[in-house]
Amino acid sequence: MPTINDLHARRRSILEGILGFAVTLMLIFTPLQNDPDLENATTISKTLFFASGILVLALPALIISIMYDSGKRFRLTRIDLVVGMFAMYILTGILLRHDFRLSARIIDLIAILLFYIMLRRRPLNFFLPLLYAVSASGIIQSGYGLLQVYNIIPSHSPFRLTGTFFNLGAYAAFISLCTCSSVTLVLFFEKQVLDAVKSSPAGFVQMLAAPLKIIPWLNVALAIIVLPMTYNRTAWITVLLAASCMYVTKTRFRWFPFKKRVVGYLFFSLLAVVLLTAAYLLKRNSADGRVLIWKATAGIIKDRPIFGIGYDQFGARYMNYQGSYMETSATENEKQLADNVYYAFNDPLQLTAELGTVGLLLIIALVICCLSVGTGYEPYKYAAQGLLLAYVVTSLFYYPHFILPLKIVGAIALAMLAAADQENFLSFPGLTFGRKPQAVLFLLVLVLSVAGIRYLGRLADGYRNWQKAQTAYETQSYQQSLRYFNRAFPVLSANGEFLSGMGKAYLNADSLNKAGFYLEQSRQYLNNTVIEIALGDIKAQKGQFAAAESHYQAALDMVPNRFYSEFMLLKLYAISSDSARTCSKAAEILHKQVKVPSTAVRQILDSASRYYANYKCSQ
Repeated sequence: MPTINDLHARRRSILEGILGFAVTLMLIFTPLQNDPDLENATTISKTLFFASGILVLALPALIISIMYDSGKRFRLTRIDLVVGMFAMYILTGILLRHDFRLSARIIDLIAILLFYIMLRRRPLNFFLPLLYAVSASGIIQSGYGLLQVYNIIPSHSPFRLTGTFFNLGAYAAFISLCTCSSVTLVLFFEKQVLDAVKSSPAGFVQMLAAPLKIIPWLNVALAIIVLPMTYNRTAWITVLLAASCMYVTKTRFRWFPFKKRVVGYLFFSLLAVVLLTAAYLLKRNSADGRVLIWKATAGIIKDRPIFGIGYDQFGARYMNYQGSYMETSATENEKQLADNVYYAFNDPLQLTAELGTVGLLLIIALVICCLSVGTGYEPYKYAAQGLLLAYVVTSLFYYPHFILPLKIVGAIALAMLAAADQENFLSFPGLTFGRKPQAVLFLLVLVLSVAGIRYLGRLADGYRNWQKAQTAYETQSYQQSLRYFNRAFPVLSANGEFLSGMGKAYLNADSLNKAGFYLEQSRQYLNNTVIEIALGDIKAQKGQFAAAESHYQAALDMVPNRFYSEFMLLKLYAISSDSARTCSKAAEILHKQVKVPSTAVRQILDSASRYYANYKCSQ
């Protein structure tokens, strides 16, 4: 006859299974979110869905913890401690900022933190279905991408192969992490899972044996087909490096004879050099462009070395530093490579710019903690370290910190590694809650969850109105566009891209003062050549030629290879009857190197020729 403890264990197992099933579904469906009625649909749809899911699951997760963990000792590992310090440092900086806002990136951060806490209260075997969910997501995205390649499903961007992501790079990065998740299942868990399923007394569980065996292998096979199509060097390197390291760990390479180990290390070192060289030569200009971004980002770190410029402030500050670098230090080749930039293509570097040396030290501390996890639960430990290695490699050349599905995989790996760490840093006596405290806690979580979901609903309405505003703007229905912009403004008033679009709509509606106000506001959160040129247009129409020149020149400094900012300066000099500078600028345009031939560039060159002839510049 089962004891009370047996009944409690069985009930908890059932409840954990239900929660695990819900989380698994959430992980599978989050990358698929792409509501075309929302502006920036491929990113904000995922944020809204995942954040809402976390808020919905928070209460049942809390109930399970209170019912079955009440009175038990609570332990914190070193990883938990560093993650907590890192999160508190970021959130404190956000709250103390005078322009406090909840951007999509900050919402992602809060949702990921809650997700991590939820996972840390779960048993280790809770993570296995999550790894299968990630692998299943990889299968779905690979299949989706292949259908796009063969024009069965239309793409939502200029790239044919994007899945449900906003560009090819994000898609390739996700496929690579899903592939690494499948590799962990094959190397560390396949036999364990299949044996457990086959030995289950439940017949329907035994029927899962074949699908569970197929899922990781099918995902790897599809990735082998899809990843070469992406021409994404970071994704290739990530899979090869992470899979190789996990295979070495699995085969106990460290127990090989010394000579074989030396040969093996030399082989992998040579392989790494060959891969990096080949990756550089495959897209040399792209690689050089990233080095340019890193150089300009170094200027931010130099100016704000201790605490940085603030979390989520890179987009507002970077282009000014790129403009300064172009003006003072850039080579001609670098000027040709420059473009509008929103990410540093290196997460540790960008986080150092935003969070300073303090943030960098916390990142280093987290890496050290992840590498120094003690023995115990080796399959989970090695699988988590392999996934984290894949995430880190991706972060060195891309921006997974801005791609929610990639952050979710990273959070799963980090929580799994912390759960596998048996070396407690701190251990606390468990708390026992009476009925009244339990009721208060449930009510508090319920109120916060409902408030959060209602806010996310308003945010979704804001993005929906923004999409309508953009559609009206593109058809030149500026008054209708402004009505939608104003409806969305209360929840998007701190979104730089939104504010710049609203400012341009007012500019085209000939409301110069309002246009200038919203464009200036947008520079607090985002800056690029589009905003600077629009501000220049406003100043020029007001007859403030010196201010207009400053904005046009700022745009030219940011991206020197662009013709449009040069042309606006030419028109400004002509309007202000400055013949000498008109001739000088016309000559500069006519001798300017063309980066990408286009109809617009030819028209600008033709106009410059006419200015040059009309002002008799050759005399």
